Amino acid sequence: MLLSELLEAVPEAGLVLLTPDVCLERPVSGIDSSETPDIAQYTAPDTLLLTTAMMFRSDPEGLARMIEQLHEVKTAGIAIKTGRFIAEVAPSVLEVAQHLGYPVFQIPFDTTLGVTYHKLQSHIWGIETRQTYLALEIQKTMSRMLFGEASLLQLLQYFAHKIGHDVLFFDYFFDLHAAGTENGVGQPDEQRTVEIGSLLKQAHAVKPITLMDELHLTTSWGGLTCIVTPIEAGNSYPHYLVILSEEDIPQPLLYTVAELVSMVLSFLVHNRLRLIESEWRSKAEHFQRLLHIKSQSESSFIDAYQLAFTFPLPELGQYQIVAIGFDASALPPESKKMDHFALVQLWVEKQTAALKERCALIPLRESGHLLLFIREPQGVLPLMLQAMAEQLLEYVPLALRFGIGNQTHKLESLSASYLEAVAALQRALGNLELPVVQFYSSEGIHELIQFAPDDHIRHYCSHILQSLAYPEGEYYCSLRDTLEVYLNCQCDITHTAKLLFVHRNTIRYRLTKIQNLLLHDLDDPEFTLQVRLAIYLSATRGS
Repeated sequence: MLLSELLEAVPEAGLVLLTPDVCLERPVSGIDSSETPDIAQYTAPDTLLLTTAMMFRSDPEGLARMIEQLHEVKTAGIAIKTGRFIAEVAPSVLEVAQHLGYPVFQIPFDTTLGVTYHKLQSHIWGIETRQTYLALEIQKTMSRMLFGEASLLQLLQYFAHKIGHDVLFFDYFFDLHAAGTENGVGQPDEQRTVEIGSLLKQAHAVKPITLMDELHLTTSWGGLTCIVTPIEAGNSYPHYLVILSEEDIPQPLLYTVAELVSMVLSFLVHNRLRLIESEWRSKAEHFQRLLHIKSQSESSFIDAYQLAFTFPLPELGQYQIVAIGFDASALPPESKKMDHFALVQLWVEKQTAALKERCALIPLRESGHLLLFIREPQGVLPLMLQAMAEQLLEYVPLALRFGIGNQTHKLESLSASYLEAVAALQRALGNLELPVVQFYSSEGIHELIQFAPDDHIRHYCSHILQSLAYPEGEYYCSLRDTLEVYLNCQCDITHTAKLLFVHRNTIRYRLTKIQNLLLHDLDDPEFTLQVRLAIYLSATRGS
């Protein structure tokens, strides 16, 4: 409440204003009483201080300095009981207070500090109690509405009407989800809400909004004050509840009710996210079935249609898969617990909304990447993906990477485009210095074995090469080197000897030892092919 309202409500306190020209339209949230000269260090803002000023009975300059300190920490004012330790407040002290615009009151000499404190604080406590009951009633009503399946819009309209302020509900990217107006009907001006979201985004970039805070925004139509409350649900990135006012928001009620209502909205967000996850799982199942079709059929048409309501039934045309992954290593420690996958999913969905008639988003959470299933892809696709990655960095240091598979005109060939897109994505994630968007290009044998488990690779190499697969000691390393050079020289002993700078007979001797170890003849072309593959695999995988 305001200081002027407190004085009007409790005239029996008998406070007399000694600085008549100062403004009393200043918030007061509590009463304090103290006689220590350094009270300014321990007094909260918006507090009215009661004192006898006994420490300054012969030190008006010290009292003036304390008033300056109380003004700096934004206390509501000071009330001094005269007649006991000081006869009156010195004119020099009042002159300082008058210059600062700081209220100084006189407490009647025939009353005590305790009685004055009780009268003033009881009124404040009474208001706080009524405000707490009102806040709890709002929370209780909104909880009942939520369990009655009220929409976010209905909840916000009720909330805005009860507190007499417009309220906005933004997602993590400060895009408006819903809003409520103070009269409980209609919607706020769209252009204004977009500008408010943009200003909040800028403020968040300077100082992340992690706790309830009061922000002052300079809009195109004037100053705006708002209470911003992060709405968190589990490990998802927060949404934001915003209460608007054309002036400052001094009412403690708004802070209390915002805190209580945030719990109701957190539950709503949590339920909504669970429903969305269920829808994405269904999409993933439809897509997985498409990957395994052998020919187009009615069931495959249904699966393609179910990926998005507006996705047209498959006809002759081109299809393409884009695999999307991300690198989160640059995130600060406090963000590690957040669900980055869900955030990327929301971002990609927003950025591809204009393409929804020919583009379906399929999140494959278990695989750690998302897919774009595109019908009739356009040449601007790489530029769109590049911009998508760059713009996300304005909100959070998540490095998006993209792999693009080749186009296909048959649904039964979709699995090939999928494997190509995933291979290109893995290349992009494996080296962040490469361009953000990677197109598929064949990597030979490495591409064929990239999905094989390391333990399978190691078993295969050890079976074929025996002790030469992962040699230990100079002797076995020398035999392996000889074998590799011999095969690279197309089994030409003379050429092998020249490359290794040894005699031809030495090569023959080593080859005999190698064949004894491998228990197989190196003249067998099928076996030497297996040996070549095992040498390559043991050098690159499974070690």
